[in-house]
Amino acid sequence: MPEREILNREEVAALLGIAPQSLTNRIARGGAFPPYRELSPRCRVWLRSDVESWISTMPKRASASRKARNFRAAR
Repeated sequence: MPEREILNREEVAALLGIAPQSLTNRIARGGAFPPYRELSPRCRVWLRSDVESWISTMPKRASASRKARNFRAAR
């Protein structure tokens, strides 16, 4: 099954690994995030390509296991 080209709030949140409410809060604070398309007053969607491009620009975070190893090594 091909991937959907448009994503609703829950799908975008799942792609980011955050709760839907966290996505809503992030959008409300402003800042850099792909713009949504408003299909109706209560239906907002994002283009998958916009969200994936935005994700690719984000700095990579250290994994939890790497952080733990670095912490132990510093002791």
